[in-house]
Amino acid sequence: MQPTDVGTRIRLPRDAAAIAAARSWVSETIRARHALRPERVEATLVMVSELVTNVILHTEAEPEIVVADLEDQVVVEVRDDDPAEPVVQEPDPQRAGGNGLRIVASWAERWGVRRLDDGGKVVWFSVPVRE
Repeated sequence: MQPTDVGTRIRLPRDAAAIAAARSWVSETIRARHALRPERVEATLVMVSELVTNVILHTEAEPEIVVADLEDQVVVEVRDDDPAEPVVQEPDPQRAGGNGLRIVASWAERWGVRRLDDGGKVVWFSVPVRE
């Protein structure tokens, strides 16, 4: 599956309030389009929170979120203009945090990273619309 550049989008300021704003916006956007089970919506919001948190903690960029429908999936993209490749970290009980990409990798139907022509990147994931 190829993520799409077509969809509803929002750019958020680079601050801690962006996480709650991202969750609220994604929730409203997907609920307006699809009747997803509540636990699937909540999983989507957790994954969005993790990816937006990564942008805020590990880049100097403002996160941009895109929600698109592709076939029988909802695709959520979190974009930033930082060229650094995100890395799935191994679990470490001595480290606080570092679990965001592992959560996305475990919970998403599919996920990936792609480069943007401007040097930034997109971390995307999909969730099925139907059971």
